[in-house]
Amino acid sequence: MLWENGTVTPIPNLGGVTWNTPMDINASGDVVGFSNPVGPGDPEGDFISHAFLWTKGTEQAQDLGRLGGDFFSEAFAINARRQVVGVSFGGPNGPHAFIWEDGAMTDLNDLVGPGNLDVLLSAQDINDAGQITGRVRDHTTGQTLTFVATPVGSGRAEGARAR
Repeated sequence: MLWENGTVTPIPNLGGVTWNTPMDINASGDVVGFSNPVGPGDPEGDFISHAFLWTKGTEQAQDLGRLGGDFFSEAFAINARRQVVGVSFGGPNGPHAFIWEDGAMTDLNDLVGPGNLDVLLSAQDINDAGQITGRVRDHTTGQTLTFVATPVGSGRAEGARAR
């Protein structure tokens, strides 16, 4: 539910009856999170979540999909430009951070500069400038650390470099 100025608005989900979890809202009232779609396991409460975006004022939430080979995804944050970040997981490559923009989900690891061996595990937040924070696995130590990715060039996520 969205509570705004004393009014309650139901947030649409992906049709499942379990795991309907909003995570973030932008200044326009758009909401992201994760939700079970209708399917086997949902009525039993199995975790079969997909990332979603609900654009305020629309009747349905949009399934943002998953990265290739993954079974699940979760959206954690959205900015004013409707860029969405989160994690896709449950496949052979382990968890990977993603950005969703302009109708497409992209693995953030594909946007990091050449030669990077660390794995961006999850993108936790994105600001209106497109800077992304999250968790990264250091390839040398195996430790999970934090990262800040700053977009280069047009200010879009393309060409982001983890620091």
